[in-house]
Amino acid sequence: MTGDYRIGTLTVHCVSEEECATALDFVEDGPEASKLFDDWGHEVPVAWEDGTFRCAEVGRGRLIPRHSGAPFCNTTEVEVWVHATNFKAGQIRLTYDPTCADVTGWAPHEDDFPLWTWDSDAPGEEWITFSAEDLVTGDYRIGTLTVHCVSEEECATALDFVEDGPEASKLFDDWGHEVPVAWEDGTFRCAAGMRPWSGDRHHLPEGI
Repeated sequence: MTGDYRIGTLTVHCVSEEECATALDFVEDGPEASKLFDDWGHEVPVAWEDGTFRCAEVGRGRLIPRHSGAPFCNTTEVEVWVHATNFKAGQIRLTYDPTCADVTGWAPHEDDFPLWTWDSDAPGEEWITFSAEDLVTGDYRIGTLTVHCVSEEECATALDFVEDGPEASKLFDDWGHEVPVAWEDGTFRCAAGMRPWSGDRHHLPEGI
């Protein structure tokens, strides 16, 4: 055979949550070095060109505060933040129990993400898209949700970033390629007689 041939295809899996890079190194020394042979088993001269593989840092999407609550017929605000490298746009599908809570408002952070949409038509679901004008890296507030307690009885619901399916929560670079990100779900609680509050699980109001 003479010419340019594809030998096969490797599937390479990133296993590091932190950014890293590794050489993909053709070994050229020793008894098991990379070699070509003719039909007599004689070695055919070849130069091997090494490559590299890089794991991008896994981004983080989260709610601030992660845990929040309000009394019946009151609201509280919950911010959506993303920390990631080289992303431009994203989509968020957030679900919750509509018998406990309802998202009644979305205030996008237009200074950084001037292009956005918000669809709240489906009970218990929010669909949000956003886009910056250029690639961004760092910690960014995407916008602020207004969450309304709709239950007269005490209840709690997850504020769940959907991560599976065609309309899952994702980030994208300027070519539309997906940027790795881990989404941290939150909670919202309705409780009789409580004041609106926000905080983490280590600083819950008294009696909650």
